[in-house]
Amino acid sequence: MEAKIDEKFTRDGDPTIQWFDAKCLALEGDMVITSPNVDYVPYLTLGRSRLIQRADGRFGPQDFTLMPQKFSIKYPHSGLIPRLPLDRDHRAAPLWLTPGREQFIVCAGTAFNDVGNLCQEWVGKVEPLVKELSDGVAKYEASNPRDYVLAGALTNLKQTMSRLKFNPYTGRDLINDYAYMCRCALDVHAHLKFLLHYQHLMVAGNDPAPVVPSALGAWTDDPEVVQFLVATGIPVWFVRSRFDFTAAMGSRFRPNVQRVARMGSVPSWVVKGLLKDAKKQTVPSPIFYEGLGGDNMHLFSRRHIFVGVHTSRALADLPDAPTVEGLYDERTFRDVTAPLDPYLTTEERNKVISQRVMKAVKMPSILGSSSGEPSSSGSAQSSALGSSSASISTSNSASSTETRRHGGKKGKGKRVEPYPSAQSTSSKAPRDKWVDPDSDIIPPAIPTWQDALRLVDRRPQNLEPNRPQYNGYHFPDPAMFASTRNLGQFMLNWLASRQAWLARVSTSDRDGEITGSPQMWREFLGAKYDQSNVADTFTARCRQQTLNLFGVNMDQPPNAVYWQEMQIMTHDTDSPRTRRAMCEVVWDAFEHSFRFELRALDRLVCPGEWERDADGREAMVADVFGGNFLVGSMPTENVGLAAEEYRDRVGALEALRKLMVSWKNAPSNIINHALHPDDPALDHAQTYLGMEGAVSQFYCQTFFNWYARPPVLLHRIPLREE
Repeated sequence: MEAKIDEKFTRDGDPTIQWFDAKCLALEGDMVITSPNVDYVPYLTLGRSRLIQRADGRFGPQDFTLMPQKFSIKYPHSGLIPRLPLDRDHRAAPLWLTPGREQFIVCAGTAFNDVGNLCQEWVGKVEPLVKELSDGVAKYEASNPRDYVLAGALTNLKQTMSRLKFNPYTGRDLINDYAYMCRCALDVHAHLKFLLHYQHLMVAGNDPAPVVPSALGAWTDDPEVVQFLVATGIPVWFVRSRFDFTAAMGSRFRPNVQRVARMGSVPSWVVKGLLKDAKKQTVPSPIFYEGLGGDNMHLFSRRHIFVGVHTSRALADLPDAPTVEGLYDERTFRDVTAPLDPYLTTEERNKVISQRVMKAVKMPSILGSSSGEPSSSGSAQSSALGSSSASISTSNSASSTETRRHGGKKGKGKRVEPYPSAQSTSSKAPRDKWVDPDSDIIPPAIPTWQDALRLVDRRPQNLEPNRPQYNGYHFPDPAMFASTRNLGQFMLNWLASRQAWLARVSTSDRDGEITGSPQMWREFLGAKYDQSNVADTFTARCRQQTLNLFGVNMDQPPNAVYWQEMQIMTHDTDSPRTRRAMCEVVWDAFEHSFRFELRALDRLVCPGEWERDADGREAMVADVFGGNFLVGSMPTENVGLAAEEYRDRVGALEALRKLMVSWKNAPSNIINHALHPDDPALDHAQTYLGMEGAVSQFYCQTFFNWYARPPVLLHRIPLREE
């Protein structure tokens, strides 16, 4: 085709441009690309696409926020994603930026050499945008039915913003999570704009609408989609084979063509290069999706993906790319997301989902045996029961001890401890985990929750038959700090690694719970680390396991550790100032443990809810804590479930009650009696206190039923001297 237009590209007597016409036309291989509403053809990824995370945490030309992608019926708003603003001072410009080393504030007093936070200047630039989007969605939902795709994207956006504001990261995960926040923000913006102004045009519009000049647009091979997008004004490119276009040219309605052009190239500002290490060597990037464009590619592009040590290893083990469209990543490789048989009964369906969740929350291989085999369920369960339940018979306990000692029948299944073992130097009886140790560094307990813990029925028949094989702790058991003779070393190691651990658990896929056994925590917190090169020592094995677990390199332990910007003297554990700070550290461990245990328990009890709407369910759990899983700074007063006055607790309690409504065997008063957070005066004090008792008892009992150990409960903040 010549660049000059002649009469053979026009219809006789009809110079108009309709949906099958072309303001511009480009040839790309055997394909003809036309657009009825814009006069340019950008770079389009035609055929198979491959999602690879680039150096800026985005997906390069395949990123739906950077370049036009194939139209998705599930995400029709994607064509309204705004293009990069030319004005660098535009208030939304940070959504296309990437934090560098200047924006990465390394945590003080950490033993890990690549853990830090996003600088507050950047937080201050993007947080108002997130709030504006959140307010816009709330205003829309006040007068319209909830759009669950939009609500899920907003939940992801708010939680990512919370992580960026408070969370420590590795340098690489900070880049990835910031890019994910940008994708979520642009997605929510476009979706809300679509619902408010364009959806009705796509459904009922017939005439072409004025084109939206700032929109990225979309391409399609479906003529019906072309008509939809022309009716809304979203830029659209119609991709046809040469054969189909030539056939159309031979008809009496042959397309009008105003201009012949070339398909554009990828803009220079779109990062295509892969991540490089400190030696400027390219780091191989895993493939998160490979297949045709459309719904599936859009779906995978919207997942939160943290490319840490374990993600890279898991994805590197996947098979080579198939010759047909394939969907695979760590989740699909574990077969967690495979479709269910539509003919299953509700009971059968829930059982299948439960089995999948069990696979997802099983003990990670880095904490299991060297062969990758999990510890036997009998060992894990009997060990937990033996130390936690006084009502279990001694014969069962003795039997489980014998099994652990000899590894089961005929020497099979030799048990490998989930962390390198050291010779025990103490013969004292195990601590009673059902009560707090008597120590001044244990913060004040909440009486209602302590009473609920005492009322737990610990008989073995209450245990769930499908409970996890591994019942580790998301954070160190706070009571460890009060029951050790080596408090200074425990505090040194924990404060030196706390930020790295927060980065690990908050950026892990929620399908895999990151936990450690009590033994692991004790030996990690109690070890003295140095730079010894001797590989076959207990300390060296601890170091290697720590590297595997935390996913970042452990450096020399710092000379000073900090808590809330206050230096902690771990060699002087008896001074009032240090004891007060240590009490706050222990409170922080109680608080984070409760939050992550509640989320993990809800996933076990309600697998069907998480299968149906994982984002919405996670938002419900986060609502119990004001929307955040992480504690940004030490609070100055008790809030939420720990608040002093019951009227200040009602909001968090109602959020927890609503979560429990779908739990197995939920009491009728929890199901049928809602509280009134907006007007606590509507609830009589005794009604509220009765609900608090019912919720706390139900939580403690349910947790024991699934984990065969007591939960870690909330505590009130330590009192500070003025």
